[in-house]
Amino acid sequence: MKQLKSEHPSLYNMDPWKISETNFSLKNNLLSESIFALGNGYIGMRGSFEEGLAGADCRTNNGIYLNGFYESVPIPHAERGYGYAVNTQTMLNVTNSRIIELYLDEERFSMVSGTILKYERTIDMKKGYLFREVLWRSPLGREVRICIKRLVSYTNRHIAAFYYEVEPLNFSGIIKFRTALDGAVDNHTHEENDPRLSASLGGLGLSVSDIRAAGEKAVMLQETKRSELKMACAMLNSLNAVGYNKIDLEQTESAVYLNYLVEGEKNKILALEKYVAYYTTRDFPEDELIVLAESAVNSSSQAGFQSLLKKQEEALNIYWQNLGVEIAGDLTVEQGLHFNLFHLFQAAGGEGKTGIGAKGLTSEGYDGHYFWDAEIYMIPFYSAILPDEARNLLEYRYSILEHARSRARELSHPRGALYPWRTIAGEEGSSYYPAGTAQYHINAAIAYAACKYVEMTGDYDFILEMGAEIIFETARLWEDLGAYISRKGNQFCYHEVTGPDEYTALVNNNCYTNLMAAWHLNFAAETARRLKVEYPHEYKKITVKIDLMEEEPLAWQRAADNMFIPYDEALMIHPQDDSFLDKEIWDFASTPADNYPLLLHYHPLVIYRYQVCKQPDILLAQFLLGDRFSLEQKRRDYKYYEPITTHDSSLSPAIFGVVASELGYNKDAYRFFSITARLDLDNLLKDAHFGVHMANMAGSWLCLAYGFGGMRTQDGKLSFKPILPDSWERFRFRIYFKGSHLEVRVDQNRVSYHLLQGDSISFTHYDVKVNLLSDEKFECSYVKTNPVKYLNTEVDMSKDNLVHSCKRTAIIFDLDGVLTDTAEFHYQAWRRLAEEEGFAFSREDNEKLRGVSRRASLELVLKGRDISEDKKLELMERKNSYYREQIKTISEKDILPGAVALLNILKKKEIRLALASASKNARDVVGKLGIGDYFEVIADGNSVEKTKPAPDLFLFAADKLAVSSRCCVVIEDAEAGISAARAAGMSVVGIGPAARVGDADLVYNSVAEININEILALLQK
Repeated sequence: MKQLKSEHPSLYNMDPWKISETNFSLKNNLLSESIFALGNGYIGMRGSFEEGLAGADCRTNNGIYLNGFYESVPIPHAERGYGYAVNTQTMLNVTNSRIIELYLDEERFSMVSGTILKYERTIDMKKGYLFREVLWRSPLGREVRICIKRLVSYTNRHIAAFYYEVEPLNFSGIIKFRTALDGAVDNHTHEENDPRLSASLGGLGLSVSDIRAAGEKAVMLQETKRSELKMACAMLNSLNAVGYNKIDLEQTESAVYLNYLVEGEKNKILALEKYVAYYTTRDFPEDELIVLAESAVNSSSQAGFQSLLKKQEEALNIYWQNLGVEIAGDLTVEQGLHFNLFHLFQAAGGEGKTGIGAKGLTSEGYDGHYFWDAEIYMIPFYSAILPDEARNLLEYRYSILEHARSRARELSHPRGALYPWRTIAGEEGSSYYPAGTAQYHINAAIAYAACKYVEMTGDYDFILEMGAEIIFETARLWEDLGAYISRKGNQFCYHEVTGPDEYTALVNNNCYTNLMAAWHLNFAAETARRLKVEYPHEYKKITVKIDLMEEEPLAWQRAADNMFIPYDEALMIHPQDDSFLDKEIWDFASTPADNYPLLLHYHPLVIYRYQVCKQPDILLAQFLLGDRFSLEQKRRDYKYYEPITTHDSSLSPAIFGVVASELGYNKDAYRFFSITARLDLDNLLKDAHFGVHMANMAGSWLCLAYGFGGMRTQDGKLSFKPILPDSWERFRFRIYFKGSHLEVRVDQNRVSYHLLQGDSISFTHYDVKVNLLSDEKFECSYVKTNPVKYLNTEVDMSKDNLVHSCKRTAIIFDLDGVLTDTAEFHYQAWRRLAEEEGFAFSREDNEKLRGVSRRASLELVLKGRDISEDKKLELMERKNSYYREQIKTISEKDILPGAVALLNILKKKEIRLALASASKNARDVVGKLGIGDYFEVIADGNSVEKTKPAPDLFLFAADKLAVSSRCCVVIEDAEAGISAARAAGMSVVGIGPAARVGDADLVYNSVAEININEILALLQK
């Protein structure tokens, strides 16, 4: 690892649920302002002091931000080209409402004057507030205890509140509180040579348009100059002292002050409460802002600060219960993980109108822009913990779809949509297109997030209402962007694109981009097919709305099927792009440690000439599309790319950590997780003073759940392959999956899964299929062995070590060739079709179709002939009609010898029975044979999308029977069926010649020869 180290002295005290400092440091003040920031997804308030900091050495950023409240700032291009982004949007530092100044007579309290006798600043992550206590001696010797609590409300997104307590310790005298709203604000984090910070506003800061003040209340109205947004900030103050003297309000052009004078008594506590509210025209009409803001502070004041505190704790209690996160034996990373999860909670709440910026609402770094970070890192987290927030983030993307369409036209794409690389309002805000606009993969990230959200939640309504439109429009862009290139074997290619690794730009066939585009195009085509069949009315509405042509999904599928994927046969790895391996490897040995990150010390062209990565590219694709690659392939790519990755991006360590866990590289996995857990707390990238790194924070949870928990979702199925770091006693986490709440717990002896909420849930633990009903648990031994072997499913499944596995057993029968023989009927139907279409079809050809779905059979029959999808559908339907004519004569006389006797024996032994056939006519055949009453479940070609050799049919049958796949035996006569049973983790009995079914556990020539005792022994095994 070139820059980041997991071993780093912490600046903050170790406590699993609190972040606290007991020494004030001007040097670390900006960092602490980020660490102690509060937010609720709408308001973000940095942890800077109420009294401010004054002095030449005092670096502070009194930032308060409203999500989505921005100014549109012109991008100064010295040489503007066609299609360059014209404006960027910058999230604004808004009205400073935190101001509370304290005076002891005329001595003003300050952290940089007098003497600090005692100091503590703490965020309580279970109670949801910031606490500061100071014992301070003034320059003239007055001593006072100051206790301040601050919160940003989780239950009313417009409210923040302060409780300011003062106790004179060695004197009595005049004490003054000065509370204010200050509109003279500006953005703070601009630096010319650091693209991670914010743009310069110049003369485009917020202006104050009106101030209205009366009694203990005031409202300030402010507005932008170019984005035409307006906002109101209201404050309401109250002091608990009797007989105090309130000075009239002071007002300037940009600020309003309220002063309280009170005769302070030694050891008598004075307390000021301050409530503030923010409303903007992004959410409400301009003429309602003042009324809404005043009403909000009034109702909050009436409820009282303690009531707000109680609601904070209640909201967090629910959140932590939902998360159920525990790491025993490693306080350092446990604190870091809690801190990250706390900030993820504070970032939630966009209500579908806004996203989550790279820095959340902890600074205006990156101008507050939303990136693909949300889709790839954050939405998987929110989908499992706060599903509504995941949907909100996707709804925000839908809200800016029209901007994405416009951007596609700017880049000469006649159809489709191109989402902006960085944005707030929907326009592209990146001025550097090689590392911005050229990252077309953001389209795939959004589609991928939508897919995984639906897999986790089961919320297919999102696809119908919004998702399909996004998926189709962005797929159109992919199809238009690429081309079939003859020099690449007429495969589909992409030129001049940039992948996730920003140290390589404008390349041909970036492997990540091509892989994700192929996935996206295939997913879009599958979605179109599904909607057309299952939701024809909704599909028709979408096609009319976006003018989707019938041939477009076919073109998407063709592009996906023919995508060029770079691969180097000599090294047996995936090159990052066509030219990556032709470059010289960066000279890491001669690079000074202070020259990281490279982007701040070398011109982009210098970096682009070398093999050097800022963050994972290929490895990210292999995490997202993990089923496409073997473990050995992932290991080879990991070993090649890890040494040349600088991890200059905060997006890097989490993905390396997840992949390392999967590959059994436990030391690497733990090291990368440690970095993600404490990246901001220990300021490992040396830039957390400009705001925290939200994607990395979500990545730390990915490291736990997807890394050590081995969690994956694929085609709507959930699975786990947990491993325990050597230094941990145990870990635990919880997720929501399709409405069910599941707890996963791993310790040094056992792995357990507990269904906390929901009627049922199905998943796999390694190769064991688990079905849990409400409040049930599944437990098995944790195998302490070589992690690589463990990852290859060497799990102890002995009776003593497995709980809730084989209380129920089942046998799943294939139909054709096992219970009856309709092979001749299929042959006659296919032969008739072949004769009509003029191509050859033999009995040998028919044998290859045994156990294969109708579509797959047609492809084998066609032998590579290129025909349209409509023609294929017509041929399949015609063949089926011929087959149905043939089977009209089937009756009980066609049951194969020994089949009924076997079914009767199994029924008497109370073994659960199911039938699983790829045929869509299976139910008709079973009915004509008169054996339907034997089976609790019949799974046919209509039950699942993928039939044999995919395991879906058998898994579907096991699910319906509520029996673990490990406790099922399949009786099959086809090679495809045996492969499907193996993939489902089931034992299998083969019927037929050994040349065809020899891979089965038991082989018989016919059903009549089956030894029932051998079958029962196989079930017990």
